[in-house]
Amino acid sequence: MRIAILQHDPADGPGTLGAFLNEAGTDVFTVKLDAGESIPRPEDFDVLISMGGPMHAWDENEYPFLDDELILLRKVIPAGVPVFGFCLGGQLMAKALGAEVRPAAKTEIGWRNVGLTEAGRSLSLFDGLPDEVQVFQYHYDTFQIPSGGELLASSPDCRNQAFHRFNAVGFQFHVEVDRAMLEEWFKDREDRDAVLEELALRWPTFSAQMQRFYTNLVKLAEGMLRKTTTEENGLRRAC
Repeated sequence: MRIAILQHDPADGPGTLGAFLNEAGTDVFTVKLDAGESIPRPEDFDVLISMGGPMHAWDENEYPFLDDELILLRKVIPAGVPVFGFCLGGQLMAKALGAEVRPAAKTEIGWRNVGLTEAGRSLSLFDGLPDEVQVFQYHYDTFQIPSGGELLASSPDCRNQAFHRFNAVGFQFHVEVDRAMLEEWFKDREDRDAVLEELALRWPTFSAQMQRFYTNLVKLAEGMLRKTTTEENGLRRAC
């Protein structure tokens, strides 16, 4: 299983998710769009993961690679490729699927819990996780749920925290954060020390939940790929 990770900013890499995928032995590679690397071709990967970034989903003029990514998403999602997006990545997925992305009514920054909906609890991605999942938030914008999609998780300050539409799963929150990442994000903020202290306190529970989440994500992607292959073989036999 070849996994391509799209990076939009040097401070928004794959973090603990990338480390997990490497340790799991998957064929994973990061495409640094922020450094001028070319958008991958659909035939280069089996699974696509889009990370966060400080830009808005509508900043294509300032960041042309966002437009290239939207074109790619509009190709691979209908083709059945498993696609996962976090924060900006989730917003770009929603936009590619025709949903609105706009400024949020309330900014979320820091540690939060998101509550799973009935659809979220029934999705294998959240197997073994509590109904209230610890996540990290750093966003000013929000996405609407694409037509045909399901709301998977919500919070009091931002209703749309995760959605699922067939082979596409988008998240408003971060799960991939580690200390180095938060040190960079908060280096010029007065609450830097408090955030890092809370990271140390939350880390045992947060890390255990994210390891389970990553394991589920890989299994879900594998299941999606098997389903796509079965459907393609069925179509060939029918022809």
